[in-house]
Amino acid sequence: MSPTGLRVLAATLGTGAVLLVAVAVRVRTSGVADLQAARACREAGLLQTAVDMAGRAARWQLPIGGVSREARELLQALAEEASTRGDPDLALRAWQSLRGSILGSRWLRVPDPDLLEEANRRIAQEMARRDRLPDGSPGLDEAGHLAFLLRDDLPRPWPAFLASWVFLAWVAVSLAGAFRAVTPAGALRAGPALRWGLGSLGLLLCWLVLLWLA
Repeated sequence: MSPTGLRVLAATLGTGAVLLVAVAVRVRTSGVADLQAARACREAGLLQTAVDMAGRAARWQLPIGGVSREARELLQALAEEASTRGDPDLALRAWQSLRGSILGSRWLRVPDPDLLEEANRRIAQEMARRDRLPDGSPGLDEAGHLAFLLRDDLPRPWPAFLASWVFLAWVAVSLAGAFRAVTPAGALRAGPALRWGLGSLGLLLCWLVLLWLA
């Protein structure tokens, strides 16, 4: 690679690193602020607001150094306290906020699966207790509600992630091949056209397979 290319690559990587750090700082500070507000509301007896602020804090997800786990544990505590006080509506709201914060933050993995399992179980219990048919008889039982909560129609994360990168590679190889396979005069170079064409075709097939797996 030429010195100019190296400088461009270094500048691109440096800009990307700065942007990532800025985003991480923003996520961290916002999560801390929302978590502190949730704790203050809990101490002041503003429990519904505490649930809302803890739910916001739980959605500020970072791979490391975040406060989402603390916020979700606070939601768990608020839900259990509400159940103890005999406030099932607030308890259900807290469990649902906990579940939503986990499912809304997943990417290549599901964060805090132990809390998600507990939230699903407690939501299913409460929904089964409330579920009634028009004639007043019990509706869906706990197992039925739990099966509904566990249903997941989203793509599988790893194949979908790899498919995105393979698609970008296919675009890059196809564009590069188009330039390499044609001379400035417009003539076709057979050798480069074959090599780059096979590479593009291979990436396209790989992308389709990953989409199928996702």
